[in-house]
Amino acid sequence: MLEIISPEQFTTSLWKNGKGKTTELAISENGTIDSFDWRLSIATVSDDGVFSNFSGLARNLILIDGNGIELTHTDSVLNKNTEDRLQQLLSFATFDGGSSTYGKLISGTITDFNLMHNPEKLSANVVTSYLTKTMALKACDICFIYPLINNAELTTTGKDTILIPAGLLLKLTDIQPASYEVSGEQLIVIHLTDIN
Repeated sequence: MLEIISPEQFTTSLWKNGKGKTTELAISENGTIDSFDWRLSIATVSDDGVFSNFSGLARNLILIDGNGIELTHTDSVLNKNTEDRLQQLLSFATFDGGSSTYGKLISGTITDFNLMHNPEKLSANVVTSYLTKTMALKACDICFIYPLINNAELTTTGKDTILIPAGLLLKLTDIQPASYEVSGEQLIVIHLTDIN
C-alpha cells in the first residue's frame, strides 16, 4: 500500500518537556505522544538544552537545516558520556531515548527530522543521501521516503514512476525485495521491520 502524507495532515504539539514544538508527520496506529511504537517528526531547536526523556525508545535525529548541533548523551547506568556532532546536512545520530541528552547549538537555530521507535518491537534502518542517488528499497514492513528540498521519484518493478514532491512524506507498507527504487537528492529513507 502506498500513501502520500501532505503537510496539511501533519499535526503540531508541544515537546514532552514543554520547551518547544514538534510537527508530527506520522505515528503508529493509535499512538499518542506518551505511547507509540514509532513516530516521525520535525522540530526546530532555537536554544541549548536537555532533550525530552523517551525511555524505552531508540532515537534517530537527522539535521535538515541550520549549522549543526552537538549532542552529549549521559548513560547513568554505565556512568559514561558519548557525543555526536551533526554539522553536515542530513548527518544523523542514533541514541537511546532514555539517556540524558543535552543539545548545544553550533551556530544558531537548527531543524531536525526525528525517528523514534520501540526497539523491542521494531528494527529501524535510516539512510540519508545528500547527492543525487538511486537506491533500491529494502524489504520491510513500513518504509518512509522524505525528499527534503527537491522532488524524488519512486519506480516500481513494472517501471511505473511516482513523483514524490519535496516536503511530503511517502509511506509504503509490506515492501518486498527489489520491488521499488527511489531516485533523488537530499533524501531521507526509513525502513521499519517488525521483529516479533
